[in-house]
Amino acid sequence: MEQAIRLTIENFDIERIGSELYTVIEIDLIRMYGLWKLYTGRKEEALAVFDEGIIIARIYKEQEMTEFMEIRKMDAINGNF
Repeated sequence: MEQAIRLTIENFDIERIGSELYTVIEIDLIRMYGLWKLYTGRKEEALAVFDEGIIIARIYKEQEMTEFMEIRKMDAINGNF
């Protein structure tokens, strides 16, 4: 499952698709991947995924997604998972 999610994210061609809807889907996939890493006990990997997602969300001005991933990242750092 991890490999399938990772390949989906890596092969998501935002340039070719060129739609805001697909941008949101890409960011949401990254968010879900980070949550999955947290729930499977891989905190450091989850933090890296959230960092990646925060950068992408900021680039595309998706404030709600940025805030969500920042909150989850802080939860992970503070041991709330």
